[in-house]
Amino acid sequence: MIDLLLKLLENLQKLAEYRSAHKRRSFKELAEPMFNELLDVHKNYILLFAEARSLARKNPKDPSPAIDYLEMQRITFQPVRVKLSALASTLRKPEKSSLMYDFLLAVARYFPVGDILEKPRPHRTASTSLIEKLKRLPPSYQSTPAEVIGTFIDLQEQKWNDVCKAFASMKEADLEAL
Repeated sequence: MIDLLLKLLENLQKLAEYRSAHKRRSFKELAEPMFNELLDVHKNYILLFAEARSLARKNPKDPSPAIDYLEMQRITFQPVRVKLSALASTLRKPEKSSLMYDFLLAVARYFPVGDILEKPRPHRTASTSLIEKLKRLPPSYQSTPAEVIGTFIDLQEQKWNDVCKAFASMKEADLEAL
């Protein structure tokens, strides 16, 4: 009987070690690379939107120079944005709440303004949403195009903050597991 209990405890310890190793591997192979790629995308967004806002300030009545700039420059990171958004959306498992789930949810929500979880639209990103918004901006709109772009920058900064918090929680758990 004692031998059976010892064997059971040994197997439980092996299971715990396996789960811990699996979580570390998931962090190193999925979350960390995804975060690093998203960091590059975020930098690109902020620079892209800041330059568009500068163009909009120079032409407060005509958003077309900012729109043209966004349409040309957004192509640089479009493949990475689409890949990360698709990965995060596909890998989330809504029936399980975990640090990985929270991170993937934050990444999925980072991209589309309007939230891909509510209205799936292929390749909808913050830049495409901003372009659409600027194109439909009526002349009598109370905010200037530069202010609209500033709002998008603030929104992306908040979403980036959410991603960073979720990533930090995973990193902390990974370090504690060592």
